[in-house]
Amino acid sequence: MKPACWGEDPEIFYDATRWAKAAEICAECPLMMECREEFKNDPWGYSGGMTPNQRREWRLKLTPEPPLVCRCGKEMVRGHGRPRKHCSDACAQAHWRATKKERRRQDELPPDTQVKITPELEEQVVALWHEGYGVKRAATETGASRSTVNRIFKSHGLTRTPEEQKRLSAEGSARALADGHQADVRRMVRKLVEEGQQTPKAIASLAGCHIGVVYRIRKELST
Repeated sequence: MKPACWGEDPEIFYDATRWAKAAEICAECPLMMECREEFKNDPWGYSGGMTPNQRREWRLKLTPEPPLVCRCGKEMVRGHGRPRKHCSDACAQAHWRATKKERRRQDELPPDTQVKITPELEEQVVALWHEGYGVKRAATETGASRSTVNRIFKSHGLTRTPEEQKRLSAEGSARALADGHQADVRRMVRKLVEEGQQTPKAIASLAGCHIGVVYRIRKELST
């Protein structure tokens, strides 16, 4: 069994000015419900005898979406586009202040209650800073918390001026190696890491790269 749109111009179903013609085609289709189910999440085209908004309402009647709840516990009205996280600007600011206060509290904890920083983690974080990483990116790369990374930066006196931060943000990443040479270096580092006979510092020296490159490749191989 073939659908009624077989052989028709597909643009009819994606041009809103021609959806009247698409509706006529869908009305005669023996597979209209199957088509509607197949394209129920399509946000662009006319399918199954419905526009995208009509399919969304139809889908919600069958499987209602869970309520959208603010972080403060208040239920919010779900609208179009990206769901909001807060019910108001005041609530968002309150959450930001609470989060900032908690981060400050973590930083002020006594050393015996803070997360232990291993020499390897400390060396890796410092190397990432010299590569142009900030707190957030270094935390993502190492798997450590931002407060832990920030403590390591502070203990080594690693700070940047606003001009340096702006420059690094514009560059995206401070990598000095050209693309072709970088590929060769990565292959060499990968081989040395797999052999497991050299320390990260020695591998970086042999490959002529930054030690942060060695740590990243070693992490890739371990996952």
